[in-house]
Parts: sequence; structure tokens; C-alpha cells
Amino acid sequence: KLLRDRSASSAKESVAAFEQELKLLRDKATAGEVEMLRGRYALKSAASELKRLQKKTLQNQIVVEDVLRDLRNLPSKESLALRTEVATTQSNILKVKVGVDTALANVWRAGVQI
Repeated sequence: KLLRDRSASSAKESVAAFEQELKLLRDKATAGEVEMLRGRYALKSAASELKRLQKKTLQNQIVVEDVLRDLRNLPSKESLALRTEVATTQSNILKVKVGVDTALANVWRAGVQI
């Protein structure tokens, strides 16, 4: 009988410990869910800003291509210098575009609809 009482008491203590652990794990899970939702919101916000930048980059790319086309029709040395400068700008725009596209791909891989 004494052995049974000890076993019952031990089981009761184990259950109490399990209940405490369950409460802690539930709290951790809830905190994780909250953090995940905050992160998802931050990713959605970043994605919309990236889309805005992508649109501006595309607009600038079109303008630069038009300027380059016009400069190619001018035969002067000054237009050649301007073409070089505009071509550098075009290269920089392309770098930004690639960076934006890469960042958007990463957001998409994280599971956020773009």
C-alpha cells in the first residue's frame, strides 16, 4: 500500500509538472505566432515598398533609354560624353533593378504573396 501511495503521489507530481510545462510551451507557441504575424506584416510592407521602387526603376529605365536613343542621333563630341554618362546611369539603374528583383524573390520565397 505504501508503494502505491508513493507511485500515486509521484504520478500526481509528474502531472503537475507536465501541466506547468504545457502552459510554458503554449505561451511560447503564442509568442511565436505573434512574432510570425509581425514578421509577415513587415514582409508585406517591405514587398509593397519594393514594388513601388521597381515601378520607379522601370520608369527611369525607359527615360534613360529614350535619352540614349536621342543622343545616338547627335554627332557631336558633347553628345558622346553625354552618352557615356547616361550609359553609366543606365548601368546603375540595372543594378538597382536586379537588387529589387532579388529582394522581391526572397520575400516570395518566405511565403508572402507579392
